[in-house]
Amino acid sequence: MTRTVTDRSLHTQLLSYRSLFDVGAAKTKAVAEAKRRGETLGEVPPLSPADAADLSHLAGLVRARLDASAFDRVDLASLFSRVA
Repeated sequence: MTRTVTDRSLHTQLLSYRSLFDVGAAKTKAVAEAKRRGETLGEVPPLSPADAADLSHLAGLVRARLDASAFDRVDLASLFSRVA
């Protein structure tokens, strides 16, 4: 059986979803970007409670998948176990 999606592309997609669904991080990034350009942000209307709950749920699902993934971690103990 051949893989149709590589581990790297799946990890990249999860990172993309994380930035898409994390409302707090998006707001912080927008404020920082506006400050960098010397602009001020206009008033942003708040999300409805249902939309906020949905985005929070999706962000939690993505965070759980990323936490379970070992793609971006290096186990240095196993890497250097034969050196000692």
